[in-house]
Amino acid sequence: VMALYDPRPQCIGLYFPLTNISGDVCMASPWGEPTDLPIDLRFRDIADNWKGGINGILALKRGRWSFNLDLGYVKLEKDQAIPGLGVGDVEVKTAFSVSEHEAFVGYQISDPDQGVSEIIFGTRYIGHSFKLEADVIAPYLTPYVVDEEMSENWWMGFLGARHVGPFFGAEKWMMIVRADVGTFDTSGRVTWRANLGADWKFAEHWDLVLMYKWLGVDYKKGQPGDDNYYYYKAVEHGPVVGIGVNF
Repeated sequence: VMALYDPRPQCIGLYFPLTNISGDVCMASPWGEPTDLPIDLRFRDIADNWKGGINGILALKRGRWSFNLDLGYVKLEKDQAIPGLGVGDVEVKTAFSVSEHEAFVGYQISDPDQGVSEIIFGTRYIGHSFKLEADVIAPYLTPYVVDEEMSENWWMGFLGARHVGPFFGAEKWMMIVRADVGTFDTSGRVTWRANLGADWKFAEHWDLVLMYKWLGVDYKKGQPGDDNYYYYKAVEHGPVVGIGVNF
C-alpha cells in the first residue's frame, strides 16, 4: 500500500488489512428458498477463521502518469447455524474465499511542490467462492449430506482521486487520501472506496504505511428464485499496515 501513493517511480509492497465486514449475502440454493447469510465479522472473527491470504501492490510512474495494481485474497472457514436447510437450524461448515483486485491509471494534476494529486480511473474485480458442508437430520426425512459449492465474480469501472502530501511539514511523513466510486451497470448499484492514512519513510528505499480503508459494495444478479440469484451488500473497513520498497 505504502509506496503505491509515493511519487517515486517504481515500488512494490505487501500489506495486511485488519478487516471488519458487516452486511448481507443471499444466493440461490438447491433447497428452494434462497439461502441468506448475514455477515457481521470483526477482525478477531476473521483472525480466528483465517485459512490463508495475501495482499500486495505494484506501482510504476512515468512523468505525470502512473500505473497501479492492488491484489488481495483471503480464505475463511467457519462453523455456524444456518436456517433453511432442513427443519430448524443446521450446523454448517462454511468456507468463504474473497478476491479483490484493482488495476488503475493515475494522472497527476498538481505541481510537484504541492504534493502529488491525481485523478485515478480503472477497474475493480471482486470474486466470492462459497462451500457449504452439513449433515441434515430432520423429523420424518431421510438424513442427507449437503456438499455444495458456488462462486460469483464481477468487474466494475471506477473514477476517483488521491493525494499524497507533506504531513504537517514532517520530512519523512506523508499524508494519504483517496476516494473513488464505481458502478456495475445501469441498475444504479455502486461500489465505493476511501482511504485515509500516513506514510513513513524510515529508510532510504523503505516505507511503512498506517492507513484506514473503507470499501462499500452493493451487487445484485438476478431475482430471488432464479437459479443464478446472488446478492451482496456490505461495508468492509479497518486499519491497514504495510511495508514497501522503492527502486
